[in-house]
Amino acid sequence: MNPSTLPTPVPSSLPTANPSLAPTERKPSPAPSTAPSFLPTTPTPTALPTPLPTALCLPGQYLSSAGVCSDCGIGTYSNVSQPPWPTECTSCAAGDYMISTGASACETCASGKVSSVDRSSCGDCDAGTFVNYTAQSCAVCPWGRYAPSAQDDACLECGEGFHTAARAGATQCSACDAGQYSAGLAVNCSVSVAGTYSGSRASACRDCPAGTYNTVPASDTC
Repeated sequence: MNPSTLPTPVPSSLPTANPSLAPTERKPSPAPSTAPSFLPTTPTPTALPTPLPTALCLPGQYLSSAGVCSDCGIGTYSNVSQPPWPTECTSCAAGDYMISTGASACETCASGKVSSVDRSSCGDCDAGTFVNYTAQSCAVCPWGRYAPSAQDDACLECGEGFHTAARAGATQCSACDAGQYSAGLAVNCSVSVAGTYSGSRASACRDCPAGTYNTVPASDTC
């Protein structure tokens, strides 16, 4: 067989595809990425404080501003046994006192005594006076009343047939003499008039019986 007389294909005179003038890398996006947040990334702290530790106060104590249970001072008390705890103790009432700390109740002053301003002790009132617990002071017995020793709240009444002999601050109540009388709450006894008479401790004078008389005031007989 004869070899082929056909020439081999002529190389193409056309160049291969021109290389791209554009860079092969991808152009970056003209738009920036998401702008960073101006807010902090950590959570905003709460405005509320965290709860205080749980305190367990006893009677005779109060809850201080530091959240600590503290004993009541002298002259004060607290009888609270469950929350909410008091933030201060209560002063003893007039006529009461307390000499120690951590008290759940106060003591009562003895009869005729009055508590001090700070309720840390009790003091004596004098004869002829009474303890005025409202005013927290010793008050003088008024007209027609008396107190051989200081009394509570009021002085004693001087009754019928008796008198105090003092307008105020009386310490005794004495019997009226014969020929005199009193209707009670009297400073002085009244004298029976002529034609009447009275025995001692009388609340009133009596008229002389029929067929008798007297002409002298303050008579005890007719």
